[in-house]
Amino acid sequence: MYSESEIKAILEENRILKQKSKVIDDFLIITKTDSNGFITYANQSFVDVSEYSEAELIGQAHNIVRHPSISKSFFRAMWHKLKFKKESWRGIVKNLTKTGKVYYVESLISPIFNNHNEIVEYISVIKDITKRVERELELNSEKKFITNILDHQDSIILLTNEEQGMLYVNQKFFDYVEFATIHEFKNAFKCVGEIFIPDNNLIFSRAIDWIEHIYQNSEKVHKAKLVGKNGQVHYFSIRVNKIRASKSRIRKYNLKEDQSDLYLMTLSEITELETALQKAQSGIEAKSRFLANMSHEIRTPLNGILGFTELMRKSPLSPDQEKYINTISSSSKTLLGIINDILDFSKVESGNLSLEYIKCSPLHEFESALNLFSAKMMEKRIKYLLFIDPMLPKWIILDPLRIKQIISNLVGNALKFTPENGKISVDISCVRGKDHDIELYFSVQDSGIGISPEQRKRIFTPFSQADESTTRRFGGTGLGLSISKSFVELMGGTLSLESELDKGSKFSFNIPFVEASHEKSVETRFFSSIDTIIYNPIYSIVSDEVYLLQKYLLAFGLTVKIEPEFNKLNNSRLIWIFASSIPEPAFVDIKLLAEKTPIVLIESFNTKLSYKINNVKRVQLPFNMSSIDDAIVNSLQIKLENELFESSKGENLYFNNLSVLVAEDNDVNQMFIDILLKGYGIQPDIVENGELAIKKAENKVYDLVLMDINMPILGGIEATHGIRKKGRNGEKIPIIALTANAIVGDRERFMSEGMDDYLTKPIDIKNLEKILIKYLVNNTVAIDKNLNQQDKQKEQSLNKKDNEDKNKMIEVPVNNFEQISKAVISKELGIPEMFVTKLITKFLDGLETNVRDVEGAISRKNSEEIKNFAHKLKGSSANLRFKYLAEIMKTIEYAGKDNITEGYEKLLEAMKKEIETVRAFAVKK
Repeated sequence: MYSESEIKAILEENRILKQKSKVIDDFLIITKTDSNGFITYANQSFVDVSEYSEAELIGQAHNIVRHPSISKSFFRAMWHKLKFKKESWRGIVKNLTKTGKVYYVESLISPIFNNHNEIVEYISVIKDITKRVERELELNSEKKFITNILDHQDSIILLTNEEQGMLYVNQKFFDYVEFATIHEFKNAFKCVGEIFIPDNNLIFSRAIDWIEHIYQNSEKVHKAKLVGKNGQVHYFSIRVNKIRASKSRIRKYNLKEDQSDLYLMTLSEITELETALQKAQSGIEAKSRFLANMSHEIRTPLNGILGFTELMRKSPLSPDQEKYINTISSSSKTLLGIINDILDFSKVESGNLSLEYIKCSPLHEFESALNLFSAKMMEKRIKYLLFIDPMLPKWIILDPLRIKQIISNLVGNALKFTPENGKISVDISCVRGKDHDIELYFSVQDSGIGISPEQRKRIFTPFSQADESTTRRFGGTGLGLSISKSFVELMGGTLSLESELDKGSKFSFNIPFVEASHEKSVETRFFSSIDTIIYNPIYSIVSDEVYLLQKYLLAFGLTVKIEPEFNKLNNSRLIWIFASSIPEPAFVDIKLLAEKTPIVLIESFNTKLSYKINNVKRVQLPFNMSSIDDAIVNSLQIKLENELFESSKGENLYFNNLSVLVAEDNDVNQMFIDILLKGYGIQPDIVENGELAIKKAENKVYDLVLMDINMPILGGIEATHGIRKKGRNGEKIPIIALTANAIVGDRERFMSEGMDDYLTKPIDIKNLEKILIKYLVNNTVAIDKNLNQQDKQKEQSLNKKDNEDKNKMIEVPVNNFEQISKAVISKELGIPEMFVTKLITKFLDGLETNVRDVEGAISRKNSEEIKNFAHKLKGSSANLRFKYLAEIMKTIEYAGKDNITEGYEKLLEAMKKEIETVRAFAVKK
């Protein structure tokens, strides 16, 4: 018997068990059958899903809900496992409700045994998975649909990645290859690129990189060819996209998480198109060969005609004969131009035209091309305005021949279609983009006949002009603009056109280029402190020429004022006057004015001054950058030399007819020494290495040589040996060492090598004067003796300081120097402030390269390079009295001397900070 408490506990357990059973019944379908499979129990969930009542289910075979599409073999296998193996069975079953609806269940059926291990019943735990199966069926159906679409495409579609290679191809792929499945193909090849036929103009790489290359350059057309299973050659265009694989696809292809980027390739057959293109290309090439041969055959006798025509010009001719010869020459040159145009066009059309990128001077190339048209412009009385930006680099990498051909075509067209008394403006500027990209901007604008919108549509078409009457009226082949457009596009630009009938046209284009030098074509900051005046009597009207002149002068850095009153022109350093703006009698006043102030007189072909005036520089229209630059320099030369002499010559120290050779590799130091020596009346010859110094000394007798010790190609000591052996007067010419290292023993060492004395850098003005007096003036024995004693004391002092600095080694030196000032620098160097500005400009132009050299040497841990590059920057910094920067470079130099290759971080940081201070100082007025 159970106690009351035990009975309560049992009842409680039974209650809890019923609750759990209810939870299970609510979530799962549960049925029981007897050993023969007849239902003995069905929970409410089974009643709900089957749509049978409990009474209808009890006693019925469990296959009452079986879907007729399920095969009998399926159930035989299930009962074999349950009845004979006496094991549980698990699987997915397709069922049918009482009303004929399909539903899917996942079943777990387990046998129940008695004490004799006999099966007495079966319990089924079932989960309704109808929605999940329907989603999977729908997804599979969609996959089949997509696969069916892909398989019926005209293009090959292929999925691949770097590790596994090809992952999927559509059925179209197998129309071209001898394989039946992708697995068969991958047993022979990993990548589809391996079956492409090698061809220089097509994709044929065996590496995976070719796919990435196509993807990264999607704007271009990429082609490949292969031999199909029918033995025919097939051409394809290839496009590549990148897609991220889904998780299911990662599992399907057994990819790693970091390999989820897949390439989707589309190969579209273009065999017919490619064959047609090749035939067309063959035709073009044949035509080009014919044109080349024809032009050669025509050019040969034509050159003979032109040659003998020029010879006949030199013989005595009657007026009629001269007229006939001019006609023959003009017609022959026109015919030669037409032949050249046709030949260029055939090269463009056949794709055989290539560019030759070389280092060239834009100023020289552009001005020479534009100057060719000056005479024709004057002949037609056309106002010809040229602006070439002074900010253009001194040297660039470009194809100068093709650029000049474009300019000649555009300016020639403008000249042809602009009537007399018209205007043509050419603008060539430097354009810098956000990412340090640099381009040349060209524009040619005229006031000619203009082009209508309809005519503009075909203006760049070969052999076509604005209208049919153009050829009859103006001549030409109609190829010039087409060729120019092709050249511009080949260089990476676009030729644009703006035009309006009877108002003129403007052709313009931008092309990228590479700087070969950080120097500018013209030194634009040298004259920043100079005031200049343009005389313009009609102040309210600024002519094109006045505006253009003002644009040039501002670009050069001058302060410009336009003045309408003649009596106010003397308040300037330089005056510009247009000859056309004043009557000739007024030139008497100009003559008086020129005695006080340099004048640049700008003349045209019909306004020329009939008599000479001293201190007046003449410039002919059309002026350009070079003529303006020459005018400024030549006009101010006398005055600048006088200023230099007065400010730096010292106690009336001046020399006449002396020759001094300077060997110095640093361009800032070159400029500095040049300015100093000119202040003493000496015009030095300057070379940048010892080899050139020897050659100079072989051909000229010098009174003195200033020789830098550390130079490329050949150093100062080796050069001294060479001069002593080979140079004229070499044995007795005084050679003075220039060195930034002044330690005890240097003087004796230099003299033992054949030198006579030395100057330390930075150059001290007083010491330079002593050297000049000692070697260029007689009776200086006492000075020499005194100088020797001073030098020895200075050497000892410098040596002591150097040893102290060496002990500091890699420590950043303390900045206890006075603040940088142009006035102080001017005073210490003994030169005008305007020359200080020029020296600083020169120093900054080369500073970026010098700093890069020092940093590169440190990163390479090359102690010899560290020493040499730091020494160079130390010298130029010290000469300009940038004392703290020179001290930093000196510390780096000595560290390099002692083979220290690490620990420069703080020094480099201090160097960069001080360089920024110098740059900020340089832009101050």
